[in-house]
Amino acid sequence: MKTCIIGDSHLAMLVNAHKANPVDGMDITPVPLPRPLEGRQLLVGTEMRSDDDDLTAFWERGGLGPVVDLTVFDRVVFVSYTATIFNALALLRDHAVTGWTDAKPVMKSLNSSLGNPTSRRLLTPAVYRASLAGTIQGNHTHAFVDELRRNCDVPITIIPPPFLAHNTLQIRKSFAGLRRILLQDDGAKLASALNDAHDMAFVAIPDVSVLHQPPETVIHGCLTAKKYTEGATRYGVEMDQEANDIMHAGPEMGGLLLNEIKALGPRIP
Repeated sequence: MKTCIIGDSHLAMLVNAHKANPVDGMDITPVPLPRPLEGRQLLVGTEMRSDDDDLTAFWERGGLGPVVDLTVFDRVVFVSYTATIFNALALLRDHAVTGWTDAKPVMKSLNSSLGNPTSRRLLTPAVYRASLAGTIQGNHTHAFVDELRRNCDVPITIIPPPFLAHNTLQIRKSFAGLRRILLQDDGAKLASALNDAHDMAFVAIPDVSVLHQPPETVIHGCLTAKKYTEGATRYGVEMDQEANDIMHAGPEMGGLLLNEIKALGPRIP
């Protein structure tokens, strides 16, 4: 199955997994799209075209030309460029979600005899998910996928960025929002809302699947277990991610996702 994988630095987990343990029957072509170029119009019809000298050189080092015809592939996969836990936590700075443990102090204050206002407003779970879905629909990947679908019927798969690393709170001492969510055991609710938002964002585009982070890789509801962050490298160079990296997964995660892509086949069953 000829598979094109488009993405940012998270490409590395998939490429390294395939190098270490090639998935039988899969032929992958990675197409890097560095973050400084996010949002630029690189799609013309069904072709990705580079009009940037640095990007063209980057593609050439990976064996690509300045034009990538996406119709020659059995499946096109987009990695990252949607929404992350950072986006999910940003909404929770000024809001609490009803039904979460995090919302109990807000509810208690509002239901008190004085009805004291708080600095955080309440959102229902449905509104919270819809807000995150709106963020995803405003990002580059959604616009790219929508435009590609208008021009061809190649199956498309979305892989959101991995959850943050297991040791995030040891590295980011001031990460108060995440610390509060984990202490109140709302991590699984946070991850579920983010997963649902991705499904909602792409549901109207035909033949698009979303692969969520495999549950066996998740701890505390919304963090990536240590085993699946090990071996994370920078894409395109033989360098490990920095010791304080909290965002990238390694080839163990990539291998699980490649097998899920293969299981989808050239068309969604």
